Amino acid sequence: MIRLTSPTAEKAELPPVRWITVWDEEKNDFMDFVTNQLTWSPVRIAEVYRERWQIESFFRALKQNLRVKTFVGTTENAIGTQIWTALIAILLLKFLSFRSQMGLSLSNLAALLRLYLFTYRDLQQWLDNPMGIGVKKEDPPPFLQLEFSFENLGQQARGT
Repeated sequence: MIRLTSPTAEKAELPPVRWITVWDEEKNDFMDFVTNQLTWSPVRIAEVYRERWQIESFFRALKQNLRVKTFVGTTENAIGTQIWTALIAILLLKFLSFRSQMGLSLSNLAALLRLYLFTYRDLQQWLDNPMGIGVKKEDPPPFLQLEFSFENLGQQARGT
């Protein structure tokens, strides 16, 4: 048990905290925690910390790979929509990483997708060889070749 005794802590009437040490068999090392949870066992506190750490790691991956650093809107709906969109994107990235023969990390896959986002590629072939080493460049299939002219665009906008 630790009781803070500085004049500021005594004035604030801070409750005591507990320092616990738990042996982590996976890391073969001790883990130290300071907590104000006085009733839980040290093992339970370590389990909660492990779960919390997975959540923190997940949000770090969102920030790094999907660049979700700030929210576009401030309403609950806007923030929820942005988080759900990021979750869907991370799920798709993880699936593509799983399908890839290259064993690309999530961050490398996200970076490569940004580079090739608007180019036609067979997705599975690209996942297996994202750099295109030894592959000859092919034209996209005819159904993806679009003819575009500003005259046609103007006629379509007027409905003619």
